[in-house]
Amino acid sequence: MGSDFSTVKIRKVTSCSICKAMMSHPVSINCGHSYCKSCIQSYYCNVSPKTGWKMLGCPLCSSPFSLENLRPNKELETIIDMIKGMEEQDQDMVCEEHEEKFNRFCEDDGQLLCWRCYWEDRHKGHTLAHVKDVYQNYKEKLQNTMTKLRELQENHEVQIHFITHQINAWKDAVEDRRQTIKSNFKNLQSFLQEEEKFYLWRLENEEKEMLVQLEGSEANLQQTFERAQCQIQELEAKCQGSAQKLLQV
Repeated sequence: MGSDFSTVKIRKVTSCSICKAMMSHPVSINCGHSYCKSCIQSYYCNVSPKTGWKMLGCPLCSSPFSLENLRPNKELETIIDMIKGMEEQDQDMVCEEHEEKFNRFCEDDGQLLCWRCYWEDRHKGHTLAHVKDVYQNYKEKLQNTMTKLRELQENHEVQIHFITHQINAWKDAVEDRRQTIKSNFKNLQSFLQEEEKFYLWRLENEEKEMLVQLEGSEANLQQTFERAQCQIQELEAKCQGSAQKLLQV
């Protein structure tokens, strides 16, 4: 590729943070970060059985994701294919068949051509262009795609920060409610304890007052019972005596 093209930046965008190599079949997860499909699947399969969780955290930002939400990143895959193609051009710019330098590109077949390939019948009627022109066109497409990807990443980053803020705010709100509930129940327990003491004290006083009344009634009844017993005994004695004594006043 040309020296004016930022290879380092392209490598950074297209590298998988798990295997550290250029991504193969890149897929995006919920948070927007992309990985090799096989790398993120292996990561999930290695970690999930140990934790028992169906949702795992993104290796870069820890946002939750599951394998069900994997989405093929076609734009990134296109960029990677272009980079690989350009690197192949830089590494081997000679036609193996004719041992001539590549200087043309067949857009119909997506194939580099030397001047001898250029005149072969198999490429007649195809759209053929100079390598430099095609390179510049692909370079512009790559730069445009990278710009879109950066905008997408920035958008995802804003959304992640927003969701993180919502999560923290929700946790704080739940904690406030938890403390309020605990405080209310503590106050309610104190109130109920005081109410319990009051009602037990009142019941004890009612018990004492009622016992005094009942014990007084019991004493009166006992006295009446004893007087009646004495009278019964006197009457029984008279009944057992003579008629004269019984009729005596």
